[in-house]
Formats: sequence, structure tokens, C-alpha cells
Amino acid sequence: PRCSSVSSCSIGSVDRNDILDWLIEVKFEDYSQLFISAGYDLPTIARMTPEDLTAIGITNPQHRERIKKHIDKLQIVDNLPDFVPGSIEEWLRLLRLEEYIQPLLEQNYKTVRDVTQVTWEDLEDIGIVKLGHQKKILLAIKRVKDILSGKRNHQIYSTVGLLPPIQHSICFLQQKTNNN
Repeated sequence: PRCSSVSSCSIGSVDRNDILDWLIEVKFEDYSQLFISAGYDLPTIARMTPEDLTAIGITNPQHRERIKKHIDKLQIVDNLPDFVPGSIEEWLRLLRLEEYIQPLLEQNYKTVRDVTQVTWEDLEDIGIVKLGHQKKILLAIKRVKDILSGKRNHQIYSTVGLLPPIQHSICFLQQKTNNN
């Protein structure tokens, strides 16, 4: 996939180019500005619903249906953390939505757990109005809730100075093998 790691798909010109390339490929490049101005990146586009397409301004039902079929074929990882970061700042950096650190802190959201209570309406009240950013945050909130409820592996730590989870597993297996 084009966006296989958090850093390879940061919001900006890379996203614009990836979105434009994909839309040219599926012959809907006229809609590129709608996706870009709504703050979407390809991993979040890959999770769009027909309602999301309507919300960004794709009003032609046939176009929505055809774009949704192309979206369903996208094989892109979501780039959402598989752990609960130790702070809101770190969580938003991992989501590449750093511009919302201050607005969330000003609204007294101090921990990632606090943010799990946020609704779509709350996001708008906080000033997070780009639909792609709202979608990504709500998907990330669902991921955190799944981790905390045990539906996904539960890990809470800071990524600063730590090995990626796969390397932790390798180190653990090596230690276990060496101890036997």
C-alpha cells in the first residue's frame, strides 16, 4: 500500500498527491478538491461511507456509488495506533492532527480516555470542522474504546524511546528462548 506507516502519509502535499493520483486512476479527479478541503487522507477515505461522500459534496448518486465501489477496493492500513498513547498530545501527533492539541486541552480534555466521550457535535464545538479530521478522530476514538474494552490488544505506553510493538514481540520471544 502507498501509506503503510504513519510518517509516510502525513497530511500535506503527499496526501494531496496520493488523493489526486487515486482519483485520476478511478476517473473522478474533478472531486479532488472536495476530499482535500475536507481534510481527508487515503487511509480515512478508505473508511468513508456513502453518507460521508454526500457530506463532502458529491451529490450525484451514480458518482457516489461508483466512488464507493473504488473505495471498497482500497487496501490501505488505517494508521491508527494499536495502543493507547500516554497523552493527548502524543495521540494527536500519531493521528497527524497536531493542530487540535491546544483546542482539546483548552476544553479540559487531559487524557486520551477523556477524549473517548467526545461526539461529532463536540468536535464541531471544539472547532474541529473538517469532515475528514472528524472522521479520523472518531475512528481513533473507536479504536481506543476497543482497546480499553479488550476487543483489541490493550497496551498503554508512550512511543517515545520504545521499540515498535513487533520488535517488542521479537525481543520477548528471544528472551523466552534464551531462558529455556
